Amino acid sequence: MLIDAHCHASMFEDVEKELQNAKKANVNLLISNSVDFESMQKNIELAKKYKEIKILLGMHPEEVLNMQKKEIDEAFDFIEKNIKECIGIGETGLDYKYAETKEQKEWQIDCFSRHIEIAKKYDLAIEAHSRRAQSVVLNMLEKAGAKNVLLHWFYADTKTVKKAMSLEYFISVGPSIISNESLKTIIENYPIEKILFETDCPAILFNGERVDSSWIQRVAKRVAEIKGISFGEIEEITENNAKKLFGTKLNV
Repeated sequence: MLIDAHCHASMFEDVEKELQNAKKANVNLLISNSVDFESMQKNIELAKKYKEIKILLGMHPEEVLNMQKKEIDEAFDFIEKNIKECIGIGETGLDYKYAETKEQKEWQIDCFSRHIEIAKKYDLAIEAHSRRAQSVVLNMLEKAGAKNVLLHWFYADTKTVKKAMSLEYFISVGPSIISNESLKTIIENYPIEKILFETDCPAILFNGERVDSSWIQRVAKRVAEIKGISFGEIEEITENNAKKLFGTKLNV
């Protein structure tokens, strides 16, 4: 079974159509990340309705910049009250493309720290966003003693990649692997037992084409080529990787 380890089903215009397209490509499980309070509510509804959708609860680092402390506190209360509905915490992390000032970065760091603590408290996996802040994200996760970590759409310099490997964190790779040669080098060297696939759909475009979860099949084929193994092997390995990351909560 193929798995889309990071998408945003709460943003789908037609959920059933998206699931049908995914199944045609043997993508039978979608892990939907939340980005704000509204998407957390929508994701909970989707997970109750569709067995093919598992969810994470959390707030995107870009979104927290637009929230007041009271709103943040209410959102974290909501996460804890609904913790049994999710299999992990996400999407959370840092994004220094949007956090330009010292105050904005500190605000993101504080919110990320709270996400990490909730993940640890309930023994849940965490999916981390780290654009332009990869080393800071790794340092925070390491210092907090986070264990079950997926670095979403991870792309970094050699030193930072090696640190992620030493911490035994999972990484997820998306459609960019099809043509990105520098990412290919990262995947060549990263342990296959720590790789998952993602689309980050529906907002992602690749060469002008909208990406959906069926693209996981293309990503899997490319990674299998890079690793020199069969498609069947990559399918089995990555399914087992997801089970290791999310544990019994994945329930597949």
